[in-house]
Amino acid sequence: MRVPQNPWARFALFFASELFSFFFIASNFRALAKGLYFWTALTDMTLVFQGMIITKIMIEDERSRDWVSIIAFTLGGACGSLLSIFVTKHIWGN
Repeated sequence: MRVPQNPWARFALFFASELFSFFFIASNFRALAKGLYFWTALTDMTLVFQGMIITKIMIEDERSRDWVSIIAFTLGGACGSLLSIFVTKHIWGN
């Protein structure tokens, strides 16, 4: 996968990446707290897979470490956690 040259496309890619990542991090914590074995394992595997892909991209392409990408990662992470709380409350309850 190549990092887009267009800053808006790069922002969208990394925002979505961190939204996805933090959605699963927060979901993983909630699944652990509730003792949900299947969901804990699924979110763990998803996090490792996504983390390896993003790490590879960040090592190989310098553009993935610019200010556009950093801001996208930061905002995407916050939004992902909030989205996870909303979704998992409706799926698994409080």
